Amino acid sequence: MGGGGGGYMPPATADLARKIREQRSEERARQLDGDVNKLLRSVLGTYERDAETTKEHLEELESVLAEVADIEGFLLGGSVAKHTFVDGLSDIDALVILKSQYCRGKSPRQILKHFFTSLRERLSSAHVESIHEGDLAVTVRFRGGYEVQLLPALRRRGKLAIRNPGGYGWLAIEPGKFHQALTRQNKRLGGVLVPTIKLVKSICSDFPASCRPTGYHIESMCLKAAGDFKGALTPKALLPYMLSRSSELVRAPIRDITGQSRSVDSGLGAANSPARQAASRALSAVAERLEHAATIDAWIDVAVGT
Repeated sequence: MGGGGGGYMPPATADLARKIREQRSEERARQLDGDVNKLLRSVLGTYERDAETTKEHLEELESVLAEVADIEGFLLGGSVAKHTFVDGLSDIDALVILKSQYCRGKSPRQILKHFFTSLRERLSSAHVESIHEGDLAVTVRFRGGYEVQLLPALRRRGKLAIRNPGGYGWLAIEPGKFHQALTRQNKRLGGVLVPTIKLVKSICSDFPASCRPTGYHIESMCLKAAGDFKGALTPKALLPYMLSRSSELVRAPIRDITGQSRSVDSGLGAANSPARQAASRALSAVAERLEHAATIDAWIDVAVGT
């Protein structure tokens, strides 16, 4: 007769209820995966650079320099060449390939100074905000936020060379070496690595300047981490992993395989420096928040920042 309380459930019924709960949980997980990946693709769409404006700026710069130097042409490098550009966070790097005869009798520093004075005299202030001469490049910042870094370079013994940061001569570099390695890993990961690098750059842009990795540093950490990734080939799966692994990799210097410098991250100091420890904590905190983000709103808060 009735018995008390209704607490007993036959084994078959209990098993069915468990399976229903698991199915609903899996459906919610699939729905979240789809929603988050759709969100991240939308965010990535906002990073696309205006190709026509970029082309116009580069053509103007090349036209000015062609009047004052014997140049072979421009070779785009950096995030533009690697397709990891994030609008508003990345610069455009261009190697200005000079003909050998033009460089005879001129030091790299003299050539850089000549670039700087020529651009300052010939570019219109109506659409150029500033022109800065650094150790290796002249940086032209256009009104509207576009920045172009111009590095004098020449071909020597079949390799490209730029100014040696530690001396007065030329330093052989292999800018394509990193690009090739990144292309291989991006292909292995189904084309997801490059978009994820853009997302990591965007997230790191909110870090304090004292512990913020540069764009090339972020690319190098993600490339190093990519070889160990075994998960789903989606930005949702790869992004927390890249942030978590980067929180470990940032603690020690990473060698620059292009030869342009000793390491890609000298600005953060020696291994386990205070700046590196701060960057590690910041990366780890974001990774942990994403790993525990169970709703689309939680992902928006962390990955988009709105």
